[in-house]
Amino acid sequence: MPYLASCVVLSPICHKPNDQLQRRKRRENRIRRQRTTFTSEQTLKLEVEYNRSEYISRPRRYELAEILNLSESQIKIWFQNRRAKEKRIEKAHVDHQMRYRDSNAELSFPKRKNQ
Repeated sequence: MPYLASCVVLSPICHKPNDQLQRRKRRENRIRRQRTTFTSEQTLKLEVEYNRSEYISRPRRYELAEILNLSESQIKIWFQNRRAKEKRIEKAHVDHQMRYRDSNAELSFPKRKNQ
């Protein structure tokens, strides 16, 4: 069993390195789907819907897919990505506030030199 040392501990099944190489080759040979570019009208309607609710119901997702000529999956992924974007924006805002607060604290209370 010399190949066991290279196995991932979390994996319940240990594959030989040759199996991993074959899987990687199959993955590399797949044709990737073209990235969806949303029109400004689609983006506007999706943003309006997102402002109503961060989560979309299945029936509403179906309706929007029909209206916007997109798949339900595209609508679902757009909402997931939009929530992730919102989270990133909030984190950046909090980080900015913390840096601003810290820089003001240093200006208000200059550090004393050791006497």
